[in-house]
Amino acid sequence: MPHQSTLTEVRLENLALILTPTVAALKELNEAFAPPFVQGISKTTESLINLLQKVGTY
Repeated sequence: MPHQSTLTEVRLENLALILTPTVAALKELNEAFAPPFVQGISKTTESLINLLQKVGTY
């Protein structure tokens, strides 16, 4: 019988899916305008996505 995802797992997956395009948009903003804060936000968002994916697998 396949594993049924819990509500928490589904929410973590949804958060990762929502944040993924955000990273692409932040990278474009950084390349176009190079504001000093965008690269930090982008890297933090990428780290958060990685963490969400790791937590979701446990």
